[in-house]
Amino acid sequence: MAETIIEKNLGDAIAPRYKMYALETLAERAIPDIRDGLKPVHLRILYCMYNDLNLTHSHKTIKSAKVSGAVMGAYHPHGDSYPTMVGMAQPWNMRYPIIEIQGNLGNIDGDPAAASRYTECRLTKYGEMMMADIDKNVVDTRATYDDTNVEPIVASGLIANYLLNPSTGIACGFSTNTASHNLTEVYNALDYILEESIKEDGDVSIDHLISLIQGPDFPTGAVIVDNSDWYKIFTEGRGKVVVRAKYEIIEEKKKTYIKVTEIPYGVNKLKLVNSIEDKMQKGILTDIKEVIDASNEGRINIQIILKKNANPDLVISNLLAKTDLQTNFNYNMNTLLNKQLNQTGIMDCLYEFINHGVEIVRRRAEYDLNKLNRRLHLLDGLLTVLNDLDQALNIIRLNDDPKEGLESLYNLDDEQAEYILDMKVRRLNNQDINKLQKLNPLNIRRFFFAYLSFISSISDFILLLILVLLESRPV
Repeated sequence: MAETIIEKNLGDAIAPRYKMYALETLAERAIPDIRDGLKPVHLRILYCMYNDLNLTHSHKTIKSAKVSGAVMGAYHPHGDSYPTMVGMAQPWNMRYPIIEIQGNLGNIDGDPAAASRYTECRLTKYGEMMMADIDKNVVDTRATYDDTNVEPIVASGLIANYLLNPSTGIACGFSTNTASHNLTEVYNALDYILEESIKEDGDVSIDHLISLIQGPDFPTGAVIVDNSDWYKIFTEGRGKVVVRAKYEIIEEKKKTYIKVTEIPYGVNKLKLVNSIEDKMQKGILTDIKEVIDASNEGRINIQIILKKNANPDLVISNLLAKTDLQTNFNYNMNTLLNKQLNQTGIMDCLYEFINHGVEIVRRRAEYDLNKLNRRLHLLDGLLTVLNDLDQALNIIRLNDDPKEGLESLYNLDDEQAEYILDMKVRRLNNQDINKLQKLNPLNIRRFFFAYLSFISSISDFILLLILVLLESRPV
């Protein structure tokens, strides 16, 4: 057989293959899904805790090692998921923690958390709500890595987590960096879009949306002093905000000091204090006598003691210019939707979440309808038999194949016949029969179909989603 040699430029041959590899890497590791703000490892942890281990917010905590082992064994074999679990639980890292961990979580100074064998965990109420109705086929699933189970491709709850919690990642030349935003502000913006969408002459105003979501809301607090890029961030997903520590000048009889109570997001407190002390020794920062870190129990309390006759405003100005008491947070909102990489703004995220929510509501209604139809189908067969109960009991008692006998005499299908044969005899008493006869399946069907017709159009889906969002809003 003759060989066929194709001559091709090496770059032309490698480029499309590397692009495929890069996209797969981004989708599986680095870039979150725009609909739920989760990377695959985060979603697998949540699904395992909720679906397999039932670790809801009201469940008692269990060893973190057991959870990380279960995740690695069933869903995510690429490595220990415990560091990711810790990140989802740290209140200085997540605006709305998804997991609750009892034990040493580490701290804002950069000290590591205790090993997984020493801590226990469960979902927070927020994390539990992200998995709501996962058993109702409201999202698509895929096979796990070993084809022994299935896992969801996106979270099922009506929680706009991409905008509510921060996310960062980098791989193959692409990166993402987005901030957390206030839950009330985000849902007010969603409500506004939905309300405008159901009006005949509705028009969503970007300026009004920006008035509802005025900036990020960081887990560590601090103050935004420059938000001039906000319109660009809202529409394009790129830009910066300038974040400054929250402080106050305290004057006492014997000393004057600057008390810092909140620091910019992502700043290591210990490194910040050491940096100030180092610059004092090098003469870069003057008029500072000493720095005392009196922080405790997660509360920031950095006291910068001033020398006698020092000008506090001048000292603060130098601190903001030369230390991380003031930093820039750079938005770079690269997201994934159906494994496609997109540059999105906050506006896009709001609309994609609404589309996701509409799909969840629609599929949940279909699931409930199918479940009701199956129940009514079984009751139809049962009522038919109950109207001739003595004859039915004789068939069950005397027939070699009672299932075939019931199907033949009463025109039942296999599912109806199996349901009747599996019932306990004591349930077939007059009281239960009367209850079933009062329960008219036709009336139930009419009510449910009327309900479905109400939400049959997209505008009605949106109206229903408003109600669901308000109902599901975390406290």
